[in-house]
Amino acid sequence: MPRTRARTRARSRTRSRTRSRPKAVRVFFAAALLCLLAAALLVVWNAYAQS
Repeated sequence: MPRTRARTRARSRTRSRTRSRPKAVRVFFAAALLCLLAAALLVVWNAYAQS
């Protein structure tokens, strides 16, 4: 019982956090996308340099 209670509490906390800070979440996702793009570019650049 206490475990589920703590879980729901944490869930509501994260929900309210994302609701109050949607910009932070957006920035985080943008940073993740940029990192993925940079990794893809590095892979392509390495393949291009080797050929």
